[in-house]
Order: sequence, then structure tokens, then C-alpha cells
Amino acid sequence: MSQSRRASLADLDHALLLARKLWKLPEVRRFLGARLDNTIEFDHFRALNALDRAGGGLAVGELARVLHVDSSTASRLVDRMESRGYIYRAEDAGDRRRSTVNLSASGWTALATLQSVRIEALDDITREWRAADIALLATLLARLNEAARGLSAPENEAKQ
Repeated sequence: MSQSRRASLADLDHALLLARKLWKLPEVRRFLGARLDNTIEFDHFRALNALDRAGGGLAVGELARVLHVDSSTASRLVDRMESRGYIYRAEDAGDRRRSTVNLSASGWTALATLQSVRIEALDDITREWRAADIALLATLLARLNEAARGLSAPENEAKQ
């Protein structure tokens, strides 16, 4: 590995560490807190977003895989979200032993509100950026995430 590549990777690692904390920065939390109901947790947003992107109900185990948490953590999260009315469980039409987790009307409303406020925060944070730079960052981060998921792929294990 060249020194230039190593330095770039070190910069990327540092940037990702900082980005991971973005939503927890005091300034960002104040911005969000002023606009959101404080009972909605970040994990709720992640789960609501995952259910939305799945395009339908997910079993708790499937939701756990999407969120990269163990099944017991996902189960507790589902219980908390169900008690707050964000989701409901439904019997799977194809397998009566299985239930799926689905967004309720309150869940859809909470998700729309969260997405809107987070986009508003990102708009404020990136107000000096060109739209093309924002699009490029989004594309590159999605590409990085996809490549990271490939680390555990069997063909990569065979190469090592």
C-alpha cells in the first residue's frame, strides 16, 4: 500500500469517526430537540426507516439483520416501539407461525417528521455546499457501505 493511499485511508477513517457522532453533537441535538418530540429515539428512526425501505413488514429477525443488532436487541426495540404505537405486529399470510412488524399510522407520521427534520438539519449543516457535492458524498458513502457488506462474502474469504 502506498503512503499516499495509507494517508487517505487514515483521513477517511477519521472522517467516519467524526461522522458517526454527527447526530450526537450538542449543536445538532439542540437543533433536533427544538423540532422533535423527545420521546422518539435514534434507534426508533433507524427501525422505522428500515421498515419503510423494506417496502413491507419484516420479521423481528429480519429487522435485526438490517439494523445489524442481535435478535434480542431487535425484539426489545420492537416491544418499545409497539408500546409507543409506532408499529404493529401482524400474522404472516404465508406462515401463520411467523409475525411481521409493520409501520402504524403513528409510525408513518413519526418517520416523515424525523426525515424532514433531519433533512432540514443537513440542509443547514451543508448550506455552503453545492448540490453536486452532497450527491457525490451520498453516493460514495452508499458505495462504501456496500463494499463493507462484501467483507464477509465467501468469495472474499477465499481470497485471503
